[in-house]
Amino acid sequence: MKHYGNPRNKVALQPGHSLMDWIRLGTSGKDLTGLGSRGGNLSVTKLELARHNTMTDAWTAIRGRVYNITEYLAFHPGGEDELMRGAGIDATGLFEEVPSTCLHQHHITSDQDFNIEGEELLMTLINDVHFLIPMKHDSGVWDNYGVLKQQTKLNSTSSSQVRSTYLVKRKSDVNYNTVLLQLEREDEGRIVVPVGRHVRVFAAVDGEEFSRSYTPVPDNLFDKFLPHCKKNYSLCLMVKRYSNGKMSRYITDKDMNDYFSLSRPFGGMELKTIEKRETFLMLAGGTGITPMLSLILFLLERRIKKCQFIRLLFFNRTEKDILFKTQLASLAASDQRLKINNILSEPNETWTGEKGHVNSQLIQDCLEEHLKDTGYTIKDIFVFICGPPKFNDAALQQLHDLSMSSEQIKKFEG
Repeated sequence: MKHYGNPRNKVALQPGHSLMDWIRLGTSGKDLTGLGSRGGNLSVTKLELARHNTMTDAWTAIRGRVYNITEYLAFHPGGEDELMRGAGIDATGLFEEVPSTCLHQHHITSDQDFNIEGEELLMTLINDVHFLIPMKHDSGVWDNYGVLKQQTKLNSTSSSQVRSTYLVKRKSDVNYNTVLLQLEREDEGRIVVPVGRHVRVFAAVDGEEFSRSYTPVPDNLFDKFLPHCKKNYSLCLMVKRYSNGKMSRYITDKDMNDYFSLSRPFGGMELKTIEKRETFLMLAGGTGITPMLSLILFLLERRIKKCQFIRLLFFNRTEKDILFKTQLASLAASDQRLKINNILSEPNETWTGEKGHVNSQLIQDCLEEHLKDTGYTIKDIFVFICGPPKFNDAALQQLHDLSMSSEQIKKFEG
């Protein structure tokens, strides 16, 4: 079934009340909490919440946080009456009917006791929505004239298989064998890929169709790779070219305005696992830097349980293999919470940095420096690992040898 127009809207919204109008209002600086400097710092009881249940004064609670939704009523695609169902009460059960991007500027209560539930926002603004709809009744002979009672559920196709067409809008070389591409949807829809999610790229070469998953990188790598730097809501891929790699050659051979077929974002990590962590170690080997790029920005931008320290150990063969060396150095220079160690296994005679492969002594020395004078212990650190399989296995074993538990480690497959 195909729905034309805007599939979000159940009622006709007034002019000037589209999603983009709401986003513009939310970024305009207007106080949407209605509480001035007190917004985001109040403790609200159920009794107090219940008092705010009118069209001109509507608050709601979602997962322990209270929001002033008065301004949003006229923008809600389901209509004001639909949104008012949650006014003055805990509306966690109705949360899916109010996109979370619309609520951030309304936050009234303190973040102190807020727990991340693991759900991540996947915002894709598209013109068409497709669902697979089963037949309304089973086949067979009816033996009476009774009432048919049968429930039918909408089942959307797996995100890793639903395809959309993208165009290459920007392309640049990261180094001698790696390319950075900025892709935009052909239908001009916008997409925000949650941290750690992947997309599948589909290709047909010599009559054979194949696919491979890639982790998108921040699109501001083309411009200023800094926290809070404006992003374009496009999808950006970093792809290393292999001489015998069909998919990597297919992607890196693309030129401006060429087409790609990509899936929706899927998979990913549970951000709940790091919600209470403040200090981080990242071990990246080669293109294993890919998931770390989004993670670094996410952690530096995080306001709930602010990140205090990030140490990146970036392992490569030679200096020319170091991806985004300049961008990462600039980011570290702009934020003292981030420290980067570039480690080469085959350096030339001019290299003055660290040398070697991933090993327990190097990690231990780094951890001691990382923890020095911070008040943290090794049990406080959370570690991300990403690289080739042998790199990942070696790093994981060395971390366990240093008494780090599995609950402190997230391994991405490089």
